Amino acid sequence: GVGEGSLVLLRCAVGISRQMQLGQRLRTERLEREKLLATVRRKFFEDIRAVSKQVEAAELEMAKVEDLVNPLGKMVSRTGIREMYAVAARVEEVLKKSGRPVRAARKAVEDLFLGFEERLRDDLRTLYKSDAVAKRMEVQTLRFNARIARAENLLDRFRLDALRKESSVVTELKAAVFAVLRHNKRVKGQSSEDFFDVIDIDHDGSIDVEDFVKFFATADRGVRVKTVKKPIARAKVQAAPLKMDHVRAEVAPAAAIDGSVVNGDGDEEEVEKPMKLPTLDDDALRLIFPKLLQDGAEEISKDAFVSLVMLRYVVLQRTTLTDRLGIDGHEVVAELEEGDVVEVCEGPIRDVATGIWRVRARSFKDGAVGWVTVRGNRGGTFLREGGLVYKIVKETILTDCFDPSEKLEGHSEPKKLKVGEVLDVLEGPLKEEKTKLTRLRAKLRSDGSQGWVTLRGNTGAVFARAVLP
Repeated sequence: GVGEGSLVLLRCAVGISRQMQLGQRLRTERLEREKLLATVRRKFFEDIRAVSKQVEAAELEMAKVEDLVNPLGKMVSRTGIREMYAVAARVEEVLKKSGRPVRAARKAVEDLFLGFEERLRDDLRTLYKSDAVAKRMEVQTLRFNARIARAENLLDRFRLDALRKESSVVTELKAAVFAVLRHNKRVKGQSSEDFFDVIDIDHDGSIDVEDFVKFFATADRGVRVKTVKKPIARAKVQAAPLKMDHVRAEVAPAAAIDGSVVNGDGDEEEVEKPMKLPTLDDDALRLIFPKLLQDGAEEISKDAFVSLVMLRYVVLQRTTLTDRLGIDGHEVVAELEEGDVVEVCEGPIRDVATGIWRVRARSFKDGAVGWVTVRGNRGGTFLREGGLVYKIVKETILTDCFDPSEKLEGHSEPKKLKVGEVLDVLEGPLKEEKTKLTRLRAKLRSDGSQGWVTLRGNTGAVFARAVLP
C-alpha cells in the first residue's frame, strides 16, 4: 500500500502523467493537422484564385452596368420619351444579367471554406485574411450590394424622369391635338357628331389610331389666335394672346383656339396670329392616342369623341351669366353656383382696358347661354377648366336609363352611391325634361359600374359636384 505521507506525491505523479498524455495527444493532433494543412494549403490558395477570377468576371459585369447608368441623368434633357423607355429596358436587361454572376461570385466566396474539414477552417481563415488576393476579393464582394442598389436607384430615377417628361409632353400634345380638332370643327362649321364622321375615315362607327393619324395628315393646322381691339383715345393698346399656364388632360386650352381680346371704346379691329404648335408627326399622334381613350377601350366612340372635343369649365365661386361681353350695362341671364359646369361656346376673350377674361358659355344646369368672367382684373378666378370628374356629396343611385323611372328588363336594382365616391363623365350633364333632373352618364371608379346619376334634383338639391382639377 501507499502510506499516508506518499499519497500526495502519488496524486501529483498521476496528474503529471495525465497531462503528459494530453500534451502528447494534442501534439500528435497538431502535427497531423499541420501535415494535413500543408497538403490542402495549395488547394486552398488555388480555390482562392479560382473564386477571385469569378469575382473579377462579376466586377466586369458591374462595370458594364455602371457605364450604362452613370450617364442616364445627363440623357434626360436630350433624349426622346420612346428612346428613354427603350434605354431603360436595355439597362434593366443588362442589370438582370449582371445580377447572376454577382450572386454566384458572392456565394462562391461564402462557400470557400465548405470543402475543407471543420478542424482546418480556423487556420484557413487566418491564411485567408493574410492573403492579398483574398483581401481584394473580399472588398469587391462586400461592395457589390451597394453598387447594385445604386444602379437600381439611378435606373428608377431615370424612369421617373421619363414619366415626368411624358406627362409634360402629353399635356402639350393633347392641348395641340384638341386645338387642331376644334379649329377644324369650327372651320367646317360642323356639329361634334358630324365632325366625328369626318375623322371616322373607315366609317365603322369608331375612331381607331389609323383613322386618327390619317385625319391629321390632311388636317388644317393653321390654328390662329384672334385678337379684337378698340383704340383708346389716349394710348394705343397692343392686343395680347391668351396664355394658359395649366392645361387639363381632358380639355384643350380655349385661347389656343379662340383667344380673343377686347379693348376700350371705338371701332373694333380684328387681328389674327398663328398659334405655335408642337410637332404632330405620326410618332407623336400614336403616343397621344391611347391617352384619349376611356378605360379599357381601344377606339374612340362617338359619345366619347363628343365629350372630348367639348370644352368645360367648373365654377369656383358664385357668379352670373350676362347678355353681353362687356360688363357695363349688362343684364343677368342666369346665376351660377360654385360647382356648376358650363360648356364654352366662345372665348376666352380679354378686355384689355379692364383686364377681365370672359367666355360665352352654356350652363349644363339649365341650358342658359351668356357671358361669364373666367378671371378678374385683380387675379380672382371664377372658372377653371374641368368638369369631367364628379364626386358624390349626397347619397343617390346609379340607374340604367336617363329617365330614372325607367328600368331595363333583366337588370338589377339601381346601385346605391355613397358620399365620397368618384365618377368619370361619359355623357352629359343633360336635363331630363319630364322630371327636370340634371343627369349625367358616368363610370364609377371604385368598380367600373356605368349608368346615369342625378347631379341636381328638381328642387335644387345637389347630389354630386365637379371635382376641381
